[in-house]
Amino acid sequence: MSAHTSPPRIAIVGHTNSGKTSLLRTLLRDASFGEVSPRAGTTRAVAAAELRAAGETIALVHDSPGLEDPRSLAAAIAAVLPVSACSGPERLQAFLASPAASAALSSEAQVMALALASDLLLCVLDAREPPQGRLIEELRLLQLANRPIVPVLNFTADAEARPEQWRAALAELQLHASVDFDTVLFDAAGERRLYRKLQALLDAHADAFERLLAARADERTLLRDAALMRIARLLARASAIGLVVESADARGRRDAVTRLQAALAALEAQSARGMVEDFRHRAEGLECNPLELPDAPWSLDLYAPGVLERLGAETGRGVAAGAAIGVGVDLLVSGLTLGVASGLGAGAGAAAVALWFHGQRWWQWLRGRVTLVVERSTVAVVGLRQVALLHALEHRGHASLAPIRLAADLATTRPKAIDRLIERGRCLPPRDPNETLGEAEIPAEELAAWMEALRAWLPTAQPTSTGMPVGVAQ
Repeated sequence: MSAHTSPPRIAIVGHTNSGKTSLLRTLLRDASFGEVSPRAGTTRAVAAAELRAAGETIALVHDSPGLEDPRSLAAAIAAVLPVSACSGPERLQAFLASPAASAALSSEAQVMALALASDLLLCVLDAREPPQGRLIEELRLLQLANRPIVPVLNFTADAEARPEQWRAALAELQLHASVDFDTVLFDAAGERRLYRKLQALLDAHADAFERLLAARADERTLLRDAALMRIARLLARASAIGLVVESADARGRRDAVTRLQAALAALEAQSARGMVEDFRHRAEGLECNPLELPDAPWSLDLYAPGVLERLGAETGRGVAAGAAIGVGVDLLVSGLTLGVASGLGAGAGAAAVALWFHGQRWWQWLRGRVTLVVERSTVAVVGLRQVALLHALEHRGHASLAPIRLAADLATTRPKAIDRLIERGRCLPPRDPNETLGEAEIPAEELAAWMEALRAWLPTAQPTSTGMPVGVAQ
C-alpha cells in the first residue's frame, strides 16, 4: 500500500447472531472486542477496529448490527423507488433518506449505510442454517450496494454444518468467493484463505495483505516458541523440586508430599495462565484442575537408572580430569612412572566425582533421611497437559465462550527424550519447592534439549476421541 493509499474499509455484515463480532475478535486476536452472546441482537451499533501488522494499519474493519427483517427492508426499498428505476446504490440511498430508515428499520439502515461506505463486505453466514428464506433475501439486498462480497461460512466444524449446500446456493447468486472460517475452532489455513480472497478482490492493497499474512505467520511461530519455553522451564523446575525428610517420620513425609503437590499445582497453573495470556485469551476462562497425586512424590532410589547414567557421565569427566593430572606427573618425571600416575589420577578423579555427586545423599540416607521428589510419570503428565493446552490455544477462536481446561484424560506416547530429561532433573540436588528459580538458573543447553523434545511431542498430543482439540471444552 503506497503512502497515498488509504487503508480499505471492510464491513462485517450478516444475519443477527451469525458470528460477526466473533469473526472480528478472531481476526483482531482480541477476546475483549465487542460482546459475544448466544442471544440475538447483541450488537446494536456499528463498531470500528483496525487490522494491524507491525504497526501498520492494513484495513479498517467495521462490525455491524445483525439484519433481522429482510422482507420488511425489501418492501421499504421497493416503496421509495421501483426496481427498474435506478441502480442498486441509488435505491439504497433513497431508502436511507426515507422515514423508514430512522424508525422500525434503523438497524437495517445502519447496515446498508455501512455497506455503501465500504470497499468490501464480509458476509458471515451460519453454516448450520439451511440456505433459504430470509438468509438468501439478505444476500440479495446486500448485493444492491454493488460492492465485492466474500461470504464467510461460520461454524463449519459443527456436525450440523452444510457448507456444500451453501456453496451451491451462493453460486446461484454469483457469489463464488466464499470461504470456510470457523470462529470457535480456529484454523490458520482458513484465515490465510480468507486474506487471500481479500487480497484478490482489493488488488490495490495486495502488498499490505501480503505483509499481514507474513506477520500472522511470524506471530504463530513466536507464540509457539514462547509457549514451548514456558513448558520447558516448568518441566525442568518440576523435575528438580524435592524435600529431605526423616524416613521414620510418617507425618513429616505426608506434609512433604502435600507441599510438593501444592508446588507442582502452582507451577502448572502459572505456566498455563501465562500461555493463555500470551495467546490473548481471557485468563479467567482457564480451569486449572489439579492432578490427583496421592502417590506422586517418592523416595529417590540412589541406584535408579537415571542416577547411574548421570553418575557415569560425571565420573567420565572426573576420570578425564584425574588422568590429565596424572599425565602431567608422568611427563614431569620423563615417563619413569610408566603411566601409573595417570591411572591413579583417573581413579582418584572418579572417586572424587562419586563422592561429590552422591556423598550428601548417601550421608542423608545413613542418617535415616530420604529425598522426596516428583515421580517421573507425574512430571510427564504435567508436560502432556501443557502441550495439549498449547495445541488447544492454537486452535481456539477468540470468540469461544467455552472454558479452557487442562485435560485430565490423555493418552499419547511421549518421546524417550522426555523421560531422559525428567530423570536428569530428578538426579540433581533437590530444590525447595518454594524457592524462586531465576531465569538464568536453568542452563541454556538444558532448555534447548527440552525445546527439541517438546517439539517432537506436540504433534502427538492433538485430538481427543471426540475430535475436539484437547483442552477445549464445548
